Amino acid sequence: MVKVGVVVAFSVTLFALAGCRKETPKPMVAAPVAPERPMVDAAAVRANELGRIPVVMYHDVNDKVGKNTKMNRTKASFEKDLQLLHDKGFYPVTLRSVVDGSMDVPAGKSPVVITFDDARESQLRLIEASESYTVDSESAYGIIEKFCKANTDWKPVATFFVLPKSEKTMEPFGQVGLGSDKIKYLMSKGCEIGNHSLRHKSFGRMTPRELQDELSGAQKAVKAYVSDVEMTSLANPYGVYPRNRADWKYLAKGTGTGGSYTHTAVCQAAWRPMLSPVAKGFNPVRIERITPEDLKFGLSYWVGELTSGRMSRFVSDGDASVVSYPSSEASGADKAAITALGKKANAYGGSGGAGGKRILGAGDNADAASEKGTPTSAPTESKPITGAGG
Repeated sequence: MVKVGVVVAFSVTLFALAGCRKETPKPMVAAPVAPERPMVDAAAVRANELGRIPVVMYHDVNDKVGKNTKMNRTKASFEKDLQLLHDKGFYPVTLRSVVDGSMDVPAGKSPVVITFDDARESQLRLIEASESYTVDSESAYGIIEKFCKANTDWKPVATFFVLPKSEKTMEPFGQVGLGSDKIKYLMSKGCEIGNHSLRHKSFGRMTPRELQDELSGAQKAVKAYVSDVEMTSLANPYGVYPRNRADWKYLAKGTGTGGSYTHTAVCQAAWRPMLSPVAKGFNPVRIERITPEDLKFGLSYWVGELTSGRMSRFVSDGDASVVSYPSSEASGADKAAITALGKKANAYGGSGGAGGKRILGAGDNADAASEKGTPTSAPTESKPITGAGG
């Protein structure tokens, strides 16, 4: 008992001594100060965020037909479309990001929205392996993924207007049992999933009740595949609008048997590049698209009009918080829309001055999973999906 008491007393003494010992103060290290980034001169990059934006409408991409048609693009032609857009300084974004102002386009580049209607199998096909699925590099999205691997300044994003399975339509993207996986995979890559109605029927003669049931039903059906999908863009089947113009409001917002829905962008079929959402005259319920056809008023034609200066082209200043445009075009700016998006207007003139902006360093946003506001999700099935080209 005596020995134990000694040990206890000795331990207490050590503890007391340790408690009385003064800590050596650690030197204060100042937090590193990020260096000021160089400024972008809006005039130097010819920024004009009031210009038009091409929204390209695709359906099938395959070689089964053997040629390009109104509804089909051969794989080689689709690859050429991507190369043309890349070489002419365009940069892919989603339609949602254009309308809500969250698109992040490098300085001097112009946004382009690549859209696909109907959720056809040729748009995204999966090849099954023993423990995973691989995106077919011959499908449209596989071609996009391969292109972006070869051109790392591009992101593999697009907007897909999805038809859910119904008595009139097949499972999204064709392959039975894989609709959910495909939607999740596209979302995980930053792609947008949009509404294309429930049964792909013309809206022309629909009553307000029928229209709201059609749109809410589509949303409910797609959410049954992926619950966190956010469908804020709509492409009208055949590009047809309700005959009664007073009913157009139900394209943007309504409540039907499938619940409530809100669309901030409603697309027509095809005509010309869309107006900037901060330009006067922009109507979110009448967004124009273009076809990829090799004809007048097709993709090549409109790219020529935009890059030649015959048509005003949206050119980014590289700063998502500011809307820059030449002072000579200030009369076309919708100041209320700019304010509503939480941005500042920058009308510049001369050789720079007020056009100065910071340049974002290469890779600053490399960890971003998707564009702001785009929901992300990863496939939860036992077999993971591998992108085209590995």
